[in-house]
Amino acid sequence: MSTVKEAELAVEMFDGLKMHGRRLTVQHKAARRVARMEAPMCQSESPFRLYVGNLPSQASDSWLKALFSEHGKVVEARVVNKEHDGRAWRSRGFGFVKMATEEESYVAIEALDKQIMEGRPLRVEVAKERPR
Repeated sequence: MSTVKEAELAVEMFDGLKMHGRRLTVQHKAARRVARMEAPMCQSESPFRLYVGNLPSQASDSWLKALFSEHGKVVEARVVNKEHDGRAWRSRGFGFVKMATEEESYVAIEALDKQIMEGRPLRVEVAKERPR
């Protein structure tokens, strides 16, 4: 591809196409950058901040907060989303929860790690700093 117009045509042609039983996602590089800027992530390795993986596809911030509130005070809960088909936002299957205290964090990990939620075993652990 040598022009922006050709790249836009390729995105339009291939985004959402099913190949070998899987749906392709094709975006402009700028579109990915915008999505990342809209959802900044705090990168601290605090024991109060938990990574929650293997979330059900319909999980939302409020669902995640309600789930963890049963095990302590939730300061913040966020499901990481991505743009889907250029219109709607969809869960990427993971999120982060910040608990009020270290003790509550470990109580939540103990209670929820490997728990089956809507047919999927949750993965709950202390969030690790991701190198950039």
